[in-house]
Amino acid sequence: MPQTTSFDPSDWPGVQRVECAISDFGAIPRGKIVDLASFSAQLGCRLSSALWGVTLSGDVAADVLGPIVPADFSDMLLRADLNTLRPRAGRPHELSAICEPHGPLVTRTGGHSIDANELSPRAALRRVLRQLEASGFRATVAPELEFFLLHPAPGQQPPWSAARPAPHMRAQERACESNSLERLAHFEAFFDAIYAGCADLGIPITGHDHEAAFSQFEINFAPGEPLAQADAVSRFKSLVKTVAARQGFIASFHPKPFADEPGTGMHWHLSLQHLGEHDWPHAFASPDGRDRDALHHFAAGLQHHAQAAMAIFSPHDASYQRIQRPDASATRASFGSEARDLAFRVPDSGPTARRIENRLPGGDSNPYLVLATTLAAGLWGMRTSASVTLDPKRCLALPTDLLSACKALQHNTVLREALGDTLVDAYCGILRAENQSRTAHNKGTHDWDAMHLLEGA
Repeated sequence: MPQTTSFDPSDWPGVQRVECAISDFGAIPRGKIVDLASFSAQLGCRLSSALWGVTLSGDVAADVLGPIVPADFSDMLLRADLNTLRPRAGRPHELSAICEPHGPLVTRTGGHSIDANELSPRAALRRVLRQLEASGFRATVAPELEFFLLHPAPGQQPPWSAARPAPHMRAQERACESNSLERLAHFEAFFDAIYAGCADLGIPITGHDHEAAFSQFEINFAPGEPLAQADAVSRFKSLVKTVAARQGFIASFHPKPFADEPGTGMHWHLSLQHLGEHDWPHAFASPDGRDRDALHHFAAGLQHHAQAAMAIFSPHDASYQRIQRPDASATRASFGSEARDLAFRVPDSGPTARRIENRLPGGDSNPYLVLATTLAAGLWGMRTSASVTLDPKRCLALPTDLLSACKALQHNTVLREALGDTLVDAYCGILRAENQSRTAHNKGTHDWDAMHLLEGA
């Protein structure tokens, strides 16, 4: 898509304000709402860079704020990608713009200087997409995103239950009602608002259902270009939480809200196409339906880097409870066809739709970093002609805790190069600080999860 570089307020009659949003490491939208004149002057806004050094629990990450990000709360410019301007959902007098941070950030310790863009998950994905293009390919991706609709229930364990569709309604799920159309009908007002908001924001959703866990639902997205799809998922998560809050319950991407139920997934279907003029552009399959070598090399790259990638795919301690149920999520970097207990699978599909599904990312992960990591690992596999491992018992075991995954990521040269040293070090610094906060919480780790992941994931 051609990049729009100018903004004319007259193109948006009646608009008074613009929401300037960036995604932090945890995929939480941060930013500011400014009046139209202020936005027009800067094509964005200014915001403190300290947000990169603060954890989900509001603590300062000592390895980040000071050593990497200035501790003096220096400003950075949030520059809008004008192609992402959309009406805010349900707010016709306001626009929403997805931004990226820019500007020099100088720490007092040794005068170390970085550009704020080095910390941006969205910018990291754009860099990987340029590498993909330089290799002669483009990607098409489609996410499936799960979430839970919950209501706080203080005093019980876990401290939440299934949401009621409205405060005055007595209907409430008591046990998992997988694929229930009746339960979907109870939440029609909620989903109607979601579809309307997605239409405003240009989010390409195609359907929804009740998933295979208690009070869990799933939204499907149409295939599209990776950056636009990551933007869509980022906006969707915020939209779902906002609509649920307005209707009296909580939409949660907590990775594992119920110990005996499957967790929250963010599965990505991915295919590659050759750039330029090709009689057959599809890189993963031949016209006769046979898998091409590129598919197996790409999958081998995912397998090879899976241990390090888990720090991106599973960014919280509670995320690792997802992979302790092999019936619901893979415990090894396995690859094959159809079976949903694999980490990376090839769904049954014709040659024009041949794709790999990455089933490891959780709903609490950052979509920009997930796609950047997935593409970087797969591209490495294609460049090196890596060999795929088909025997599940011979596949690498996935890390079972957050700190092990962080250590693997910090020592992985391929992913460090793809995401950037600054981003990896700051990202892992935040995750370590959150792990320390959770461990030190005087009411226990589950209480920390309830306090910070129920609405923050």
